[in-house]
Amino acid sequence: FIRSNRILDIFGEKFAMPMEVEYEYVWATIDTAEEKLNIYHDSKLVGQIHYSVPKTSLDLSNIDL
Repeated sequence: FIRSNRILDIFGEKFAMPMEVEYEYVWATIDTAEEKLNIYHDSKLVGQIHYSVPKTSLDLSNIDL
């Protein structure tokens, strides 16, 4: 939910939102391949922000699941 300050908080990181989503519910997806944060309202893309993803990895091939 976007309040009057129009800030979206994702994992403690804060992003400014457009006026059109003030007092509205939005959802966001992180596209790790494109390194973008996509923000949606009413099934419409209302914003895209560059979102850097850490370049770390963990080899899980030797772990019994």
